[in-house]
Amino acid sequence: MNRLPFPGRLDFDRYLGFRHRIPIRGRIALFGAAVVALTVVVFGALVYVIVARSLVSQQDESLQQQSNYVWRLIESGRPLRLGAVFPASDLNTSSAPFVEIVQLNGQTVSTGTIRDAVPSLPDSTWENVPIDHGIARTVSSVNGPLLRVYVRAWSVSAANANGFVLVGQPLFGIERLLGGLRLFLTAAAFLS
Repeated sequence: MNRLPFPGRLDFDRYLGFRHRIPIRGRIALFGAAVVALTVVVFGALVYVIVARSLVSQQDESLQQQSNYVWRLIESGRPLRLGAVFPASDLNTSSAPFVEIVQLNGQTVSTGTIRDAVPSLPDSTWENVPIDHGIARTVSSVNGPLLRVYVRAWSVSAANANGFVLVGQPLFGIERLLGGLRLFLTAAAFLS
């Protein structure tokens, strides 16, 4: 009995006829390999996302603790020796954390430098920062690296001074770690 072809109907045997040339064992092996490859890719993506979020979360917690320490020093009125706790660092080459204390009268003290100058940060860095807690942000410095910063407002009524405490760290340290993980996961995906 001969079937008449309907207009617009695909001839699946013509497009999928190659599968009849592959033995059943080969088809089962190809299916298993595809399942393994898909599992490795999904698992790798999941590991990457979890590690990336964990690294950023750990960095945020560290910056918050360091910012709260400097904030308590400022609020107590004791003299600050930032160089002892936070050594000076060039933000283009070092991934060490830095502290920047900005007074609203325009005076700025920073342990981090970009080309031997205080980092120039966008005005949005200082917007909507409450005094009772800080805010973690990712900001782009002018002529410098991308920074993860924790900003907190401060006020010393006895000295009639107020401003912001910023503790930050360049993101290229985390990006370097994630780059190595991406390379490892890509190699694992290709080997599967």
